[in-house]
Amino acid sequence: MNPTNFRSLLRSTLLEGGVLFLGAVLVPLVVISDREVFMHGLSEHSVTEFLQAILILLSASVFWMRSAQLPEYRSWLQCMGGFFTIVLIREMDFYLDYVYHGFWSLVASLFLVFVVVLALRSRGTFKNGLAHFISSNSIPYFMSGVIIVIVFSRIFGSGDFLQSIMQDQYSAAIKTYIQEGLELLGYFLVTVGAVKFALMTRSKK
Repeated sequence: MNPTNFRSLLRSTLLEGGVLFLGAVLVPLVVISDREVFMHGLSEHSVTEFLQAILILLSASVFWMRSAQLPEYRSWLQCMGGFFTIVLIREMDFYLDYVYHGFWSLVASLFLVFVVVLALRSRGTFKNGLAHFISSNSIPYFMSGVIIVIVFSRIFGSGDFLQSIMQDQYSAAIKTYIQEGLELLGYFLVTVGAVKFALMTRSKK
């Protein structure tokens, strides 16, 4: 490897490491601040919940923008953008329930139909988009984040698991802090993966 390539590789590695370190530090600080600074715990108005929504919105926006800029991968990118938009709708259920309880599910269902119809219009690009995405170096961040949100946060933050460890000292608040903190970390990694994918494909605009 020539010196120029080595310096470029080292620079990108240090940059990615710095981003991950920043996330590892900021996530617990945000959760702690909700408890110690803002004194409102992890309610729907907490900083933790707000940042989760911002990260989901950013991830969805990245995929929607790239779907407009990369017609050869459009169907897959529309599906990804649609998925995270629906996740965002679910996260906003507290506010949508002001219309009526469960209103978020109607909004999510209607949007799902819209995304399916939209993606089917360019369905021939779905396979190429999927292949390009899973072969990119953004996939480890993305998949790690998804697994943390869907699997790890639910297992490690489950009430039964924590009760078996803490016994009489167990509190439901602890379960909430652990789950929401892990979800924030997961969404952070998903966003890193989405942004990394966008940067990797920017030359294709």
